[in-house]
Amino acid sequence: MICLDACIIGHALAPENSKVEAAELMAAKELIDQVMGGGVTAVAPSILISEVKWFTGRFTKSKGRTDFMERADEVEDLLPQALGKALRFTDVDFAIASLAADYRLEHYSKKNPFSYNDGLYLATASIMGCDALITTDKHLLAVSDVPVFTPAGFLDSNSPK
Repeated sequence: MICLDACIIGHALAPENSKVEAAELMAAKELIDQVMGGGVTAVAPSILISEVKWFTGRFTKSKGRTDFMERADEVEDLLPQALGKALRFTDVDFAIASLAADYRLEHYSKKNPFSYNDGLYLATASIMGCDALITTDKHLLAVSDVPVFTPAGFLDSNSPK
């Protein structure tokens, strides 16, 4: 089982808004396809919805469109339908929140603005017993508390040799 960071969903839904390499965008889409197809089991903290909704609305708004709220609401409605039972959302409970704070205390510095949400993804991956956390977030890619991969790195590490 893997834990997905919201950026992976964002890369797959709106690659034009992403600032990562084309190979990572393609790998994010392939990984989401594998999750939806049942080939990969995935979990994410419930905050994924708010982050993906914000990601979508923010870029729609920044392009001067006035329908940014409608677009963000559309994404919110589509996420559970599109991912269905393939992605299990986990509520942020006391244990996850507490561990997330510990991770933020450990990893945050002025040079490394490790966010509360970064801690929530890391804590979810840890508490849920995930084999890996998949992200393109440089703050999360730098930790060693759980195995962390980019989408391309994860797909490469799990491909038959």
